[in-house]
Amino acid sequence: MKTQIEEKIENAESVGRRLAVGANELIDSAREHAGEYKERAKEMLHEANNTSLADVEKKIGNYIKANPGRSLLTAAAAGFVLGFLVSRK
Repeated sequence: MKTQIEEKIENAESVGRRLAVGANELIDSAREHAGEYKERAKEMLHEANNTSLADVEKKIGNYIKANPGRSLLTAAAAGFVLGFLVSRK
């Protein structure tokens, strides 16, 4: 018959093993996502290097026309944040 202490030790060891497995899965997932984000960043950098300023202006203009409300709120929020940061002493 196991003592209560032995049972608690076994339970703690079991929990520790499960935590280790979960941590390893989390690390593997983080590595996978980091690789995906790295590839996406490379693609975006390549695209940015191949995009002219006129293309960027055109894309921004199209976005504003397609989303006027969101664009206005974004501009207002950016203005508020910049005003707050500039006015702080």
